[in-house]
Amino acid sequence: MNNSSNSSVLIIDGNSDFHDVVRHAVTDIGLPDCRACISFEEAQRALKSNPAISIIIMEVNQGGSAPLNFMRQIRAGKTSADKFVPIIIMTRALAPETAFSACEIGFEHFIRKPFNKEALQKRVTSVLQKPRRFVVARAYFGPDRRDPNSENTYDGEERRSVKSNAPTQASPPARKAKAPADIASGGKNDGSAVPDVAPKQSASPKKIPLADEAAVAKSAEAKKQLKAAPKSPPVDPLAQSKAAPPQPEKNKIELADEPKKSVAGPDRDRAAEIAAKLEAHAVWLLSQASKGEKANFADEDLSGADLAEANLANANFRNADLQDANLYRANLFDADLRGANLSGANLTEADIQNAKLRHTNLKAAQLSEAELRAADLSGANLTGAQLAGVDFKDAIFLSTNICGADMQGGNLTQKQIDNAKGDQSTLLPAGIMIKAAQ
Repeated sequence: MNNSSNSSVLIIDGNSDFHDVVRHAVTDIGLPDCRACISFEEAQRALKSNPAISIIIMEVNQGGSAPLNFMRQIRAGKTSADKFVPIIIMTRALAPETAFSACEIGFEHFIRKPFNKEALQKRVTSVLQKPRRFVVARAYFGPDRRDPNSENTYDGEERRSVKSNAPTQASPPARKAKAPADIASGGKNDGSAVPDVAPKQSASPKKIPLADEAAVAKSAEAKKQLKAAPKSPPVDPLAQSKAAPPQPEKNKIELADEPKKSVAGPDRDRAAEIAAKLEAHAVWLLSQASKGEKANFADEDLSGADLAEANLANANFRNADLQDANLYRANLFDADLRGANLSGANLTEADIQNAKLRHTNLKAAQLSEAELRAADLSGANLTGAQLAGVDFKDAIFLSTNICGADMQGGNLTQKQIDNAKGDQSTLLPAGIMIKAAQ
Protein backbone atom coordinates (compact mmCIF):
# COMPACT_ATOMS: atom_id res chain seq x y z
CA MET A 1 0.00 0.00 0.00
CA ASN A 2 1.27 3.42 -0.88
CA ASN A 3 0.59 5.75 2.05
CA SER A 4 2.10 8.71 0.22
CA SER A 5 -0.66 8.75 -2.36
CA ASN A 6 -2.80 11.88 -2.53
CA SER A 7 -5.63 10.06 -4.28
CA SER A 8 -8.92 10.06 -2.38
CA VAL A 9 -12.24 8.32 -2.97
CA LEU A 10 -15.78 9.55 -2.34
CA ILE A 11 -18.34 6.77 -1.84
CA ILE A 12 -22.06 7.60 -2.03
CA ASP A 13 -24.61 4.89 -1.20
CA GLY A 14 -27.75 4.97 0.90
CA ASN A 15 -26.99 1.39 2.00
CA SER A 16 -24.05 1.89 4.36
CA ASP A 17 -23.21 -1.82 4.20
CA PHE A 18 -21.79 -1.21 0.72
CA HIS A 19 -19.45 1.45 2.09
CA ASP A 20 -17.31 -1.28 3.62
CA VAL A 21 -17.36 -3.31 0.41
CA VAL A 22 -16.10 -0.40 -1.68
CA ARG A 23 -13.64 0.80 0.97
CA HIS A 24 -12.17 -2.70 1.31
CA ALA A 25 -11.68 -2.97 -2.47
CA VAL A 26 -9.99 0.40 -3.06
CA THR A 27 -7.84 0.20 0.07
CA ASP A 28 -6.27 -2.99 -1.26
CA ILE A 29 -5.01 -1.15 -4.35
CA GLY A 30 -3.46 1.72 -2.41
CA LEU A 31 -6.37 4.12 -1.93
CA PRO A 32 -6.93 4.23 1.84
CA ASP A 33 -8.28 7.80 1.86
CA CYS A 34 -12.04 7.17 1.56
CA ARG A 35 -15.01 9.32 2.57
CA ALA A 36 -18.38 7.50 2.63
CA CYS A 37 -21.74 9.30 2.49
CA ILE A 38 -25.30 8.01 2.67
CA SER A 39 -26.89 10.98 0.87
CA PHE A 40 -25.99 13.50 -1.80
CA GLU A 41 -26.47 16.36 0.65
CA GLU A 42 -23.77 14.80 2.80
CA ALA A 43 -21.64 14.30 -0.33
CA GLN A 44 -21.90 18.01 -1.13
CA ARG A 45 -20.58 18.83 2.34
CA ALA A 46 -17.79 16.27 1.92
CA LEU A 47 -16.71 17.92 -1.34
CA LYS A 48 -16.55 21.31 0.34
CA SER A 49 -14.25 19.94 3.05
CA ASN A 50 -12.12 18.02 0.53
CA PRO A 51 -12.54 19.31 -3.05
CA ALA A 52 -9.49 17.34 -4.26
CA ILE A 53 -11.43 14.08 -4.62
CA SER A 54 -9.74 11.80 -7.19
CA ILE A 55 -12.66 9.51 -7.97
CA ILE A 56 -16.38 9.20 -7.10
CA ILE A 57 -18.11 5.83 -6.74
CA MET A 58 -21.85 6.32 -6.38
CA GLU A 59 -25.18 4.49 -6.34
CA VAL A 60 -27.26 5.89 -9.19
CA ASN A 61 -30.67 4.60 -8.05
CA GLN A 62 -31.41 6.42 -4.79
CA GLY A 63 -33.27 9.56 -3.90
CA GLY A 64 -35.12 9.89 -7.22
CA SER A 65 -33.38 12.42 -9.46
CA ALA A 66 -30.74 13.32 -6.86
CA PRO A 67 -27.93 11.12 -8.30
CA LEU A 68 -28.25 12.50 -11.84
CA ASN A 69 -28.60 16.07 -10.57
CA PHE A 70 -25.48 15.57 -8.46
CA MET A 71 -23.57 14.40 -11.57
CA ARG A 72 -24.88 17.35 -13.59
CA GLN A 73 -23.74 19.81 -10.93
CA ILE A 74 -20.26 18.30 -10.93
CA ARG A 75 -19.92 18.40 -14.74
CA ALA A 76 -21.26 21.97 -14.77
CA GLY A 77 -18.63 23.04 -12.25
CA LYS A 78 -21.25 23.96 -9.64
CA THR A 79 -19.66 21.96 -6.83
CA SER A 80 -16.35 22.18 -5.02
CA ALA A 81 -15.09 19.13 -6.94
CA ASP A 82 -13.11 19.26 -10.16
CA LYS A 83 -15.69 18.94 -12.97
CA PHE A 84 -13.36 16.43 -14.67
CA VAL A 85 -13.38 14.06 -11.68
CA PRO A 86 -13.92 10.42 -12.79
CA ILE A 87 -17.32 8.95 -11.82
CA ILE A 88 -18.12 5.25 -11.50
CA ILE A 89 -21.83 4.49 -11.09
CA MET A 90 -23.23 1.33 -9.52
CA THR A 91 -26.68 -0.17 -9.00
CA ARG A 92 -28.57 -3.46 -9.12
CA ALA A 93 -30.72 -2.86 -12.20
CA LEU A 94 -29.95 0.08 -14.46
CA ALA A 95 -33.14 1.25 -16.19
CA PRO A 96 -32.65 2.27 -19.85
CA GLU A 97 -33.93 5.77 -19.10
CA THR A 98 -31.42 6.20 -16.28
CA ALA A 99 -28.64 4.79 -18.44
CA PHE A 100 -29.51 7.21 -21.23
CA SER A 101 -29.50 10.22 -18.91
CA ALA A 102 -26.25 9.13 -17.21
CA CYS A 103 -24.57 8.70 -20.61
CA GLU A 104 -25.61 12.23 -21.57
CA ILE A 105 -24.12 13.62 -18.37
CA GLY A 106 -20.88 11.63 -18.64
CA PHE A 107 -19.42 8.87 -16.48
CA GLU A 108 -16.44 6.53 -16.83
CA HIS A 109 -17.67 3.08 -15.77
CA PHE A 110 -20.74 1.19 -14.56
CA ILE A 111 -20.70 -1.81 -12.22
CA ARG A 112 -23.71 -3.95 -11.35
CA LYS A 113 -24.45 -4.95 -7.76
CA PRO A 114 -23.65 -7.28 -6.15
CA PHE A 115 -20.03 -7.22 -7.31
CA ASN A 116 -16.78 -8.73 -6.10
CA LYS A 117 -13.71 -6.81 -5.08
CA GLU A 118 -11.74 -7.56 -8.24
CA ALA A 119 -14.45 -6.21 -10.55
CA LEU A 120 -14.45 -2.82 -8.82
CA GLN A 121 -10.66 -2.71 -8.58
CA LYS A 122 -10.40 -3.26 -12.33
CA ARG A 123 -12.57 -0.23 -13.07
CA VAL A 124 -10.88 2.04 -10.53
CA THR A 125 -7.41 1.08 -11.78
CA SER A 126 -8.49 1.70 -15.38
CA VAL A 127 -9.72 5.21 -14.54
CA LEU A 128 -6.53 6.14 -12.70
CA GLN A 129 -4.12 4.57 -15.17
CA LYS A 130 -5.77 5.72 -18.39
CA PRO A 131 -7.69 8.96 -17.83
CA ARG A 132 -9.74 10.09 -20.82
CA ARG A 133 -9.72 13.58 -22.28
CA PHE A 134 -13.07 15.32 -21.97
CA VAL A 135 -15.34 16.36 -24.83
CA VAL A 136 -17.09 19.72 -24.74
CA ALA A 137 -19.88 19.69 -27.33
CA ARG A 138 -23.36 21.11 -27.89
CA ALA A 139 -25.16 18.19 -26.25
CA TYR A 140 -22.45 16.46 -24.24
CA PHE A 141 -19.75 17.19 -21.71
CA GLY A 142 -17.90 14.19 -20.39
CA PRO A 143 -15.20 11.54 -20.94
CA ASP A 144 -14.16 10.85 -24.54
CA ARG A 145 -14.77 7.17 -25.37
CA ARG A 146 -12.09 7.12 -28.06
CA ASP A 147 -8.52 5.95 -27.46
CA PRO A 148 -6.64 9.03 -26.18
CA ASN A 149 -3.34 7.60 -27.46
CA SER A 150 -4.54 7.01 -31.00
CA GLU A 151 -2.71 8.95 -33.72
CA ASN A 152 -5.07 7.87 -36.48
CA THR A 153 -6.86 10.45 -38.58
CA TYR A 154 -9.80 9.74 -40.82
CA ASP A 155 -10.67 11.33 -44.11
CA GLY A 156 -13.39 10.92 -46.68
CA GLU A 157 -15.74 8.03 -46.00
CA GLU A 158 -13.66 6.92 -43.04
CA ARG A 159 -14.08 10.13 -41.03
CA ARG A 160 -15.63 9.78 -37.59
CA SER A 161 -17.26 12.28 -35.28
CA VAL A 162 -13.89 13.82 -34.51
CA LYS A 163 -14.38 15.55 -37.87
CA SER A 164 -18.15 15.56 -37.83
CA ASN A 165 -20.48 18.42 -38.59
CA ALA A 166 -21.66 18.54 -34.98
CA PRO A 167 -20.50 21.87 -33.50
CA THR A 168 -17.93 21.40 -30.77
CA GLN A 169 -15.71 23.55 -28.64
CA ALA A 170 -12.05 22.90 -28.04
CA SER A 171 -11.69 20.02 -25.64
CA PRO A 172 -9.63 20.63 -22.51
CA PRO A 173 -6.59 18.41 -21.95
CA ALA A 174 -6.96 15.10 -20.18
CA ARG A 175 -7.05 15.36 -16.43
CA LYS A 176 -4.28 13.16 -15.12
CA ALA A 177 -5.52 11.75 -11.85
CA LYS A 178 -2.56 10.92 -9.65
CA ALA A 179 -2.43 7.17 -9.20
CA PRO A 180 -0.69 5.42 -6.30
CA ALA A 181 2.80 4.17 -7.09
CA ASP A 182 1.79 0.53 -6.97
CA ILE A 183 -1.00 1.16 -9.52
CA ALA A 184 1.10 3.33 -11.82
CA SER A 185 3.89 0.77 -11.85
CA GLY A 186 1.54 -2.06 -12.65
CA GLY A 187 2.41 -3.79 -9.40
CA LYS A 188 0.01 -5.39 -6.97
CA ASN A 189 -0.34 -4.51 -3.35
CA ASP A 190 -1.26 -7.89 -1.90
CA GLY A 191 -2.04 -9.94 -4.97
CA SER A 192 -5.67 -8.80 -5.10
CA ALA A 193 -5.50 -5.81 -7.48
CA VAL A 194 -6.80 -6.45 -10.97
CA PRO A 195 -5.27 -4.04 -13.52
CA ASP A 196 -7.39 -3.14 -16.54
CA VAL A 197 -5.00 -4.28 -19.24
CA ALA A 198 -6.28 -5.06 -22.72
CA PRO A 199 -5.54 -8.62 -23.93
CA LYS A 200 -2.55 -8.90 -26.21
CA GLN A 201 -3.24 -9.63 -29.82
CA SER A 202 -1.72 -12.69 -31.38
CA ALA A 203 -0.02 -12.90 -34.73
CA SER A 204 -2.28 -12.31 -37.73
CA PRO A 205 -3.85 -15.55 -38.96
CA LYS A 206 -5.06 -16.41 -42.40
CA LYS A 207 -8.39 -15.17 -43.62
CA ILE A 208 -11.23 -16.36 -41.37
CA PRO A 209 -14.15 -17.90 -43.23
CA LEU A 210 -17.69 -16.69 -42.65
CA ALA A 211 -20.87 -18.70 -42.79
CA ASP A 212 -22.35 -16.25 -45.28
CA GLU A 213 -19.83 -15.38 -48.01
CA ALA A 214 -22.37 -13.14 -49.69
CA ALA A 215 -22.32 -10.85 -46.68
CA VAL A 216 -18.54 -10.43 -46.94
CA ALA A 217 -18.81 -9.08 -50.45
CA LYS A 218 -20.85 -6.13 -49.20
CA SER A 219 -17.85 -4.34 -47.85
CA ALA A 220 -14.15 -4.22 -48.57
CA GLU A 221 -13.63 -3.27 -44.97
CA ALA A 222 -15.26 -6.52 -43.97
CA LYS A 223 -12.57 -8.55 -45.72
CA LYS A 224 -9.85 -6.57 -44.00
CA GLN A 225 -11.49 -7.21 -40.67
CA LEU A 226 -11.36 -10.95 -41.20
CA LYS A 227 -7.58 -10.81 -41.34
CA ALA A 228 -7.31 -9.26 -37.92
CA ALA A 229 -6.13 -11.65 -35.24
CA PRO A 230 -8.77 -12.45 -32.63
CA LYS A 231 -8.14 -11.00 -29.24
CA SER A 232 -7.68 -13.32 -26.31
CA PRO A 233 -10.93 -13.74 -24.39
CA PRO A 234 -11.34 -11.87 -21.10
CA VAL A 235 -10.00 -13.81 -18.17
CA ASP A 236 -12.99 -13.31 -15.92
CA PRO A 237 -16.13 -12.15 -17.75
CA LEU A 238 -18.95 -11.33 -15.36
CA ALA A 239 -22.38 -12.77 -16.02
CA GLN A 240 -24.72 -11.32 -13.43
CA SER A 241 -28.23 -12.58 -12.90
CA LYS A 242 -30.93 -10.63 -14.72
CA ALA A 243 -33.31 -10.68 -11.74
CA ALA A 244 -32.44 -8.13 -9.09
CA PRO A 245 -31.80 -9.88 -5.76
CA PRO A 246 -33.34 -8.53 -2.54
CA GLN A 247 -31.55 -5.74 -0.68
CA PRO A 248 -28.62 -7.45 1.11
CA GLU A 249 -27.89 -7.53 4.78
CA LYS A 250 -24.34 -6.71 5.79
CA ASN A 251 -23.48 -10.32 6.53
CA LYS A 252 -24.72 -11.36 3.09
CA ILE A 253 -22.54 -9.03 1.03
CA GLU A 254 -19.75 -11.04 -0.53
CA LEU A 255 -16.19 -9.90 0.05
CA ALA A 256 -13.46 -11.36 -2.12
CA ASP A 257 -11.36 -12.36 0.91
CA GLU A 258 -14.19 -14.10 2.75
CA PRO A 259 -14.71 -17.88 2.58
CA LYS A 260 -16.59 -19.08 -0.48
CA LYS A 261 -20.35 -19.03 -0.23
CA SER A 262 -22.71 -21.32 -2.02
CA VAL A 263 -24.65 -18.42 -3.56
CA ALA A 264 -21.54 -17.36 -5.48
CA GLY A 265 -21.02 -20.81 -6.96
CA PRO A 266 -23.33 -20.40 -9.98
CA ASP A 267 -21.76 -17.02 -10.78
CA ARG A 268 -18.27 -18.51 -10.83
CA ASP A 269 -19.47 -21.46 -12.87
CA ARG A 270 -21.19 -19.13 -15.33
CA ALA A 271 -18.09 -16.96 -15.68
CA ALA A 272 -15.98 -20.06 -16.33
CA GLU A 273 -18.48 -21.28 -18.91
CA ILE A 274 -18.34 -17.96 -20.80
CA ALA A 275 -14.54 -17.91 -20.69
CA ALA A 276 -14.39 -21.48 -22.01
CA LYS A 277 -16.70 -20.60 -24.90
CA LEU A 278 -14.62 -17.55 -25.79
CA GLU A 279 -11.43 -19.60 -25.74
CA ALA A 280 -12.93 -22.28 -27.98
CA HIS A 281 -14.26 -19.57 -30.29
CA ALA A 282 -10.81 -18.00 -30.62
CA VAL A 283 -9.40 -21.38 -31.65
CA TRP A 284 -12.29 -21.80 -34.11
CA LEU A 285 -11.49 -18.45 -35.74
CA LEU A 286 -7.74 -19.04 -35.92
CA SER A 287 -8.10 -22.54 -37.37
CA GLN A 288 -10.61 -21.45 -40.01
CA ALA A 289 -13.33 -23.51 -38.33
CA SER A 290 -11.31 -26.74 -38.37
CA LYS A 291 -10.73 -26.73 -34.60
CA GLY A 292 -12.44 -25.36 -31.54
CA GLU A 293 -16.11 -24.41 -31.59
CA LYS A 294 -18.10 -21.38 -32.73
CA ALA A 295 -19.50 -19.45 -29.73
CA ASN A 296 -23.23 -20.01 -29.34
CA PHE A 297 -24.99 -17.81 -26.78
CA ALA A 298 -28.45 -17.99 -28.35
CA ASP A 299 -31.30 -17.42 -25.86
CA GLU A 300 -28.83 -17.12 -22.95
CA ASP A 301 -28.89 -14.59 -20.10
CA LEU A 302 -25.72 -12.47 -20.38
CA SER A 303 -27.12 -9.35 -18.73
CA GLY A 304 -24.33 -7.29 -17.18
CA ALA A 305 -21.61 -9.53 -18.65
CA ASP A 306 -18.16 -7.96 -19.12
CA LEU A 307 -17.13 -8.81 -22.70
CA ALA A 308 -15.02 -5.74 -23.37
CA GLU A 309 -12.59 -6.16 -26.30
CA ALA A 310 -13.56 -9.81 -26.78
CA ASN A 311 -13.37 -11.26 -30.29
CA LEU A 312 -16.91 -12.47 -31.00
CA ALA A 313 -16.82 -12.36 -34.80
CA ASN A 314 -19.48 -14.69 -36.26
CA ALA A 315 -20.76 -15.59 -32.79
CA ASN A 316 -24.43 -16.46 -32.29
CA PHE A 317 -26.31 -14.19 -29.84
CA ARG A 318 -29.76 -14.67 -31.30
CA ASN A 319 -32.46 -13.72 -28.75
CA ALA A 320 -29.80 -13.46 -26.01
CA ASP A 321 -30.25 -11.05 -23.09
CA LEU A 322 -27.26 -8.66 -23.08
CA GLN A 323 -28.91 -5.84 -21.15
CA ASP A 324 -26.31 -3.49 -19.60
CA ALA A 325 -23.49 -5.73 -20.90
CA ASN A 326 -20.04 -4.22 -21.43
CA LEU A 327 -19.05 -4.79 -25.06
CA TYR A 328 -16.62 -1.88 -25.31
CA ARG A 329 -14.43 -2.34 -28.42
CA ALA A 330 -15.74 -5.88 -28.86
CA ASN A 331 -15.41 -7.51 -32.28
CA LEU A 332 -18.94 -8.50 -33.34
CA PHE A 333 -18.21 -8.65 -37.05
CA ASP A 334 -20.92 -10.68 -38.83
CA ALA A 335 -22.36 -11.76 -35.46
CA ASP A 336 -25.98 -12.90 -35.26
CA LEU A 337 -27.74 -10.57 -32.81
CA ARG A 338 -31.27 -10.93 -34.15
CA GLY A 339 -33.87 -10.38 -31.46
CA ALA A 340 -31.22 -9.83 -28.78
CA ASN A 341 -31.76 -7.42 -25.89
CA LEU A 342 -28.89 -4.91 -25.81
CA SER A 343 -30.73 -2.14 -23.97
CA GLY A 344 -28.32 -0.01 -21.95
CA ALA A 345 -25.31 -1.97 -23.25
CA ASN A 346 -21.95 -0.29 -23.81
CA LEU A 347 -20.94 -0.88 -27.45
CA THR A 348 -18.63 2.10 -27.71
CA GLU A 349 -16.10 1.63 -30.54
CA ALA A 350 -17.33 -1.92 -31.13
CA ASP A 351 -16.95 -3.47 -34.59
CA ILE A 352 -20.46 -4.54 -35.59
CA GLN A 353 -19.95 -4.57 -39.35
CA ASN A 354 -22.16 -6.96 -41.34
CA ALA A 355 -23.92 -7.98 -38.13
CA LYS A 356 -27.50 -9.21 -38.16
CA LEU A 357 -29.46 -6.86 -35.88
CA ARG A 358 -33.02 -7.40 -37.05
CA HIS A 359 -35.51 -6.57 -34.29
CA THR A 360 -32.65 -6.11 -31.80
CA ASN A 361 -33.42 -3.94 -28.75
CA LEU A 362 -30.72 -1.25 -28.54
CA LYS A 363 -32.72 1.20 -26.43
CA ALA A 364 -30.43 3.66 -24.61
CA ALA A 365 -27.37 1.67 -25.75
CA GLN A 366 -24.01 3.46 -26.03
CA LEU A 367 -22.69 2.97 -29.60
CA SER A 368 -20.55 6.07 -30.06
CA GLU A 369 -17.78 5.55 -32.66
CA ALA A 370 -18.97 2.01 -33.41
CA GLU A 371 -18.61 0.42 -36.86
CA LEU A 372 -22.00 -0.59 -38.30
CA ARG A 373 -21.15 -0.86 -41.98
CA ALA A 374 -23.54 -3.12 -43.89
CA ALA A 375 -25.31 -4.07 -40.65
CA ASP A 376 -28.97 -5.06 -40.95
CA LEU A 377 -30.92 -2.93 -38.45
CA SER A 378 -34.37 -3.66 -39.87
CA GLY A 379 -36.99 -3.38 -37.16
CA ALA A 380 -34.39 -2.65 -34.48
CA ASN A 381 -35.20 -0.32 -31.58
CA LEU A 382 -32.63 2.50 -31.24
CA THR A 383 -34.75 4.73 -29.01
CA GLY A 384 -32.48 7.01 -27.01
CA ALA A 385 -29.31 5.29 -28.24
CA GLN A 386 -26.03 7.22 -28.43
CA LEU A 387 -24.86 6.85 -32.06
CA ALA A 388 -22.61 9.86 -32.55
CA GLY A 389 -19.81 9.24 -35.04
CA VAL A 390 -21.01 5.77 -36.05
CA ASP A 391 -20.06 4.42 -39.47
CA PHE A 392 -23.43 3.55 -41.07
CA LYS A 393 -22.26 3.04 -44.66
CA ASP A 394 -24.58 0.53 -46.41
CA ALA A 395 -26.46 -0.16 -43.15
CA ILE A 396 -30.14 -1.13 -43.54
CA PHE A 397 -32.73 0.94 -41.63
CA LEU A 398 -36.00 -0.60 -42.77
CA SER A 399 -38.63 0.31 -40.12
CA THR A 400 -35.87 0.98 -37.59
CA ASN A 401 -37.02 3.02 -34.58
CA ILE A 402 -34.60 5.94 -34.18
CA CYS A 403 -36.78 8.22 -32.02
CA GLY A 404 -34.65 10.10 -29.51
CA ALA A 405 -31.43 8.63 -30.93
CA ASP A 406 -28.29 10.80 -31.17
CA MET A 407 -26.88 10.14 -34.65
CA GLN A 408 -24.92 13.36 -35.08
CA GLY A 409 -21.61 12.92 -36.87
CA GLY A 410 -22.63 9.58 -38.41
CA ASN A 411 -22.17 9.10 -42.15
CA LEU A 412 -25.87 8.68 -42.93
CA THR A 413 -27.81 9.20 -46.12
CA GLN A 414 -31.28 10.69 -46.48
CA LYS A 415 -32.48 7.42 -48.04
CA GLN A 416 -31.51 5.48 -44.91
CA ILE A 417 -33.42 7.89 -42.68
CA ASP A 418 -36.45 7.85 -45.00
CA ASN A 419 -36.73 4.09 -44.38
CA ALA A 420 -36.48 4.53 -40.60
CA LYS A 421 -39.05 5.68 -38.04
CA GLY A 422 -37.91 8.88 -36.36
CA ASP A 423 -39.31 12.09 -34.93
CA GLN A 424 -38.17 15.56 -33.96
CA SER A 425 -36.29 14.16 -30.97
CA THR A 426 -33.90 12.32 -33.32
CA LEU A 427 -30.56 14.15 -33.60
CA LEU A 428 -29.22 13.88 -37.16
CA PRO A 429 -26.21 15.20 -39.08
CA ALA A 430 -26.58 18.54 -40.87
CA GLY A 431 -28.56 18.20 -44.09
CA ILE A 432 -30.41 15.03 -43.00
CA MET A 433 -33.98 15.32 -41.74
CA ILE A 434 -37.03 13.29 -40.73
CA LYS A 435 -39.96 13.35 -43.13
CA ALA A 436 -42.92 15.29 -41.76
CA ALA A 437 -45.23 12.33 -42.43
CA GLN A 438 -43.31 10.24 -39.94
